[in-house]
Amino acid sequence: MQKRAQDELLHFARVFFVFTLCSVAHTSDTVEGLWRDYAAIFRDFDDLTLARWLAQTLSQLHGRLWRMSHPLVASYHLAAMVGHDRQIWHQRLIGSPPDYPMTNCCRAPLLPMVTREVLECGLICVHCNGSAVDSNDIPDKGLAENLSGWAEEYAAIHGVAHWDEERKLNHSNYEQAFEDAAQKSEQMLSKLGSEMAPPLLEFFPAVIWDDQDECLQVRPEDIVL
Repeated sequence: MQKRAQDELLHFARVFFVFTLCSVAHTSDTVEGLWRDYAAIFRDFDDLTLARWLAQTLSQLHGRLWRMSHPLVASYHLAAMVGHDRQIWHQRLIGSPPDYPMTNCCRAPLLPMVTREVLECGLICVHCNGSAVDSNDIPDKGLAENLSGWAEEYAAIHGVAHWDEERKLNHSNYEQAFEDAAQKSEQMLSKLGSEMAPPLLEFFPAVIWDDQDECLQVRPEDIVL
């Protein structure tokens, strides 16, 4: 349980607000400690207060498409991880807002995130970082195919950041290839936020979309809609 919680915390730290950390080197222990400090306010809540805060914030998120980097989303994700660790939604201390069905992955209210891993992982659960909705279970099959096609195209672009040393050396100008991939990433993430993710609101109460790529050094402010 502790190892899983650590993995979830580090996953969150790498995804949320990574642009505030990318200018200097950080060890995993440093990043984990930083985000544990950020989450401390929610750990100090008693179970009922935390449940109320989560439910109220879900109501504020309802009906809209949200950038993953938005401060309200980041705050909710921190609180949701604390709530998941304490099994807040399992205790049924307070009802979730209307229109939020329970997920199968962790029985928390469904607040899906659409990321570059949508082909392999489907829509990600903001509470447990598991698969909330399999890509095959997205109600609109045309939309699901479009998202899968987008993810396949994006994977090739993202892969440039993970070329091994031999491939980098064999390329005539890896720095230029990296820069080209970063620019294509900006275009693709802009397309995700402006064209691909909005139709999901027809089927889900709110949707979060990934607006950065830490591996290609693409920050939220680089994504123009």
